[in-house]
Amino acid sequence: MEHKHNNEHGKWIEKQNEILKNIEDNRSQYTDKDILKCFMDFYKTIHEMQKYNTSPMLELFQIRAAGFEQINKENIDEFVTLYRSLMDLIGDGDFEKSIDYVTIINNKQVHVSEGKDGKISVLKEQDNRI
Repeated sequence: MEHKHNNEHGKWIEKQNEILKNIEDNRSQYTDKDILKCFMDFYKTIHEMQKYNTSPMLELFQIRAAGFEQINKENIDEFVTLYRSLMDLIGDGDFEKSIDYVTIINNKQVHVSEGKDGKISVLKEQDNRI
């Protein structure tokens, strides 16, 4: 069963974006623990959505989020930057859109687009080999 974006999810994502904007604008009012809790609520809900929708967009979300192992005073700014990039990635609530990325095919850098159906289309191929 495929999970589609609906009005309820749209409102939830808007609320999460407002929370993050408030954190960014009023950083001194939030402890690191507060930020981590907000992020984990956001992350866990998106992770639950992925159980019903295996789109490339949500897979990319998981890949980016997995790269951050823990939060501490030395990396809190990086963590908030990651939080913002993940929010921007799914902020429009469209989990069906394709994702564009660069990969290597036949020793050449290739700009591709991967659609919901997993089909990969070459957008641009670099002339030089790697």
